[in-house]
Amino acid sequence: MMRSDTPSVIYYDARPAEIRRKEPYRIKGAIALDLDSPDRVDQLLSEHEVVVYCVCPNEATAKVIARRLHAKGFRHVRPLKGGLDAWEKHGYPLEAIPPDETRSAHEHDQHGRDDLDGDTITIRATAPE
Repeated sequence: MMRSDTPSVIYYDARPAEIRRKEPYRIKGAIALDLDSPDRVDQLLSEHEVVVYCVCPNEATAKVIARRLHAKGFRHVRPLKGGLDAWEKHGYPLEAIPPDETRSAHEHDQHGRDDLDGDTITIRATAPE
């Protein structure tokens, strides 16, 4: 069942939490996803168009995450060419990241917040056969 409030394109911000704290803006509605954290991805989003972006040369981190998501069953996932810098250069909208969202989900969990549900997967985990 598709959620009516879920956008047709899902954006994942693949910048490390430290970079998001230093540069607290993102593509509007983007979800933070740090390559080095145990953050989880909602498996229900696997049928959506997914775009992963970063700020590293040649979209290196975004490409790694896109490959991992594809291996987990995300069919329509790709890195954003030029990353966040290209998005901003073209004048596409950005939004400020609220201060409580500059930490990764892993950091939130360590501080007693647990809003992850059973419909999530860990990107680094081995997919079941």
